[in-house]
Amino acid sequence: ARAIIATNGVLGLYRGFGVSLLAYLPGGTVWWGAYGVVDRSARAHFGLPRTAGHALGAIAAAIATVGTTAPLDLVKTRVQLATGQQAPS
Repeated sequence: ARAIIATNGVLGLYRGFGVSLLAYLPGGTVWWGAYGVVDRSARAHFGLPRTAGHALGAIAAAIATVGTTAPLDLVKTRVQLATGQQAPS
């Protein structure tokens, strides 16, 4: 932390924070949306028990969230690892 502050100042500790918010805020929306749709559909269309609908909803939500946020997480990591004013590649 001292090296970061010495090199980039206190704001260097927060490099990538804005990008982190942009990367992770959509995750909740995607997760709950996918979970709700799959949970309801599994129970309504396939007659699955409540627990099975919840499990399938959670699996689908996890896959959808990772698929959506992984590219954003990559950008976040590159921004955080960029040195000084260098633009991330």
